[in-house]
Amino acid sequence: MARNQHDHFYRLARKEGYRSRAAYKLKQI
Repeated sequence: MARNQHDHFYRLARKEGYRSRAAYKLKQI
């Protein structure tokens, strides 16, 4: 996983919430 991608997800997670991060990861996979 690219570091840039992780940073992007981290920012979204902070904005939308930690739970949303899981949803984003599931969508990516």
